[in-house]
Amino acid sequence: MTYVHDVPGRLRIKNEALKANPVLSAAVQSQLEGLHGVEKITVNPMTGSILIHYDPSGLSSREIFKAARKVTNLKRTVAKQVSELSQARVALGKALFGWAVGKALEGSGLSFLSVLI
Repeated sequence: MTYVHDVPGRLRIKNEALKANPVLSAAVQSQLEGLHGVEKITVNPMTGSILIHYDPSGLSSREIFKAARKVTNLKRTVAKQVSELSQARVALGKALFGWAVGKALEGSGLSFLSVLI
């Protein structure tokens, strides 16, 4: 996550993890909208950009940046864990299929054909 520009009351942040990820973009927007002092947020999942309008008397750009980084890191960690679980399911499926084919081949060739039919 990087600052693009920061002027009092207006902050633009870019994060590559938001690109083509509307779920993460919505989570970041929801999290930042909950900060006291945030007036308006525009998240663009096409560019990975977040534009935040805020009241600088009650909130600093640094606090907003930290909150955005926290939620994107958390969501990326969860996404990585889900991906690893999916890979484990695929490996388990392949193993079970291999076991079933092995069992079918233990007998004669006719038993294998009966499994296919």
